[in-house]
Amino acid sequence: MLICIGGFPGSGKHALARYVAEHLGYYYYDINQKKLPYPVLTQRGVHEKLQQPDTDEKRTLLYQRIVKDFPLLSKMYPDMVIDSAFHRIHPRDAFFREARQYFDDVLVLWVESDAQEGAWQGIDNSEASVRKEKLIRKEFQPFDVPVPTFSYSGSIDAAQEAFCEFVRKESGMR
Repeated sequence: MLICIGGFPGSGKHALARYVAEHLGYYYYDINQKKLPYPVLTQRGVHEKLQQPDTDEKRTLLYQRIVKDFPLLSKMYPDMVIDSAFHRIHPRDAFFREARQYFDDVLVLWVESDAQEGAWQGIDNSEASVRKEKLIRKEFQPFDVPVPTFSYSGSIDAAQEAFCEFVRKESGMR
C-alpha cells in the first residue's frame, strides 16, 4: 500500500507522514530528496523560485523522478508513505495513476491545520516562503473525488496519535 499524504505548506503533513510511517512500520519516502535543483540567484540576487509555486511541468518532472524508483521500492517496501502538496490536478493524477501500477492500493489523505506548523518547528517562515504558501493555496485545484481529510488544531505532537488512528481507519487496518 502506498499512502499519499497531501496538504498545504505548514499543515504538518511532513511530520505526520514520518510519524505514521515509523509507527505503522512503513517505509517513508522523502520527496524532498528528489526535488530538482535550480539556480538560487537571479541577476538581481533574488531567489525567484521561492516566490512562485511549482509549475505543472516542474511538479510533473519531480513526480516522474519518484515513479522511476517505484519498481524497485515497491518490491523492497510494499508499504510506503509519501507526502507532497498535491495541489495541481494534472501532475497529481498522473502520479497516482503511475503509483497504482506498482502498489496494490494507493490511499490519498489530506491534512489541514488551523496553525502554522512551520513556526513551531523553526522552519523557514521568511516573507518569500509565506508568499509561496499563499500562491499554492490560491492555485490549488480540488480533487475530483472526495479525499479523506484529517483536521487538527493545536500542536503536532498532540495530533500524531490521532492521525495514526485516522490512517488505520481509512486504510482498513485494525
